[in-house]
Amino acid sequence: MKVWIVSLFAMLAAFTGSPALAAGGGIHLVASPDTVLAETAALLKGLGFLLGAHGKGIDAGRIAGWTR
Repeated sequence: MKVWIVSLFAMLAAFTGSPALAAGGGIHLVASPDTVLAETAALLKGLGFLLGAHGKGIDAGRIAGWTR
């Protein structure tokens, strides 16, 4: 199961040749299993900015080591 943000970032990286630097909006991981949270957390580790982390995106951010 891929979360839209993971798929989108992979597609953008393939198109531009560069990783994403920021994300905005809800990540919507409420019904996602821990494996999806871990995959999303790995993606978030490379971001400089995350805006509007609702819908359990904050949990993936915490797994990525973010604090408030």
